[in-house]
Amino acid sequence: MDRNFARAHEDLGRAYEQKGMYEQAIRALRTAVANSGRSPAYLGSLAYAYAVSGHRKEAAKLFEELRKIARKRYVSAYVFALVCAGLKDKDGAFAWLRKACDEYSSALIF
Repeated sequence: MDRNFARAHEDLGRAYEQKGMYEQAIRALRTAVANSGRSPAYLGSLAYAYAVSGHRKEAAKLFEELRKIARKRYVSAYVFALVCAGLKDKDGAFAWLRKACDEYSSALIF
């Protein structure tokens, strides 16, 4: 009902990503990021989509943006694990997942 609702665009983007429709996924996730004021959770989803679609440079840039944000405010370790998983960095993903467990991240159910 609200075309600016970031969560709806994220869900749409993730659905497209799971179907291998990467161009549409990235478009929807960019909208989610813009409509959320660059929320770390949506940045992570966009970075993941970039990574799994072969746009590793863009994913790495967003990972660095997330690290900068994390110096100033909370960013869930799960978000970093998600990006590492997309980049096929298993060791990094598991290290961040351990941190997510330590911080009792509710996102771990996903």
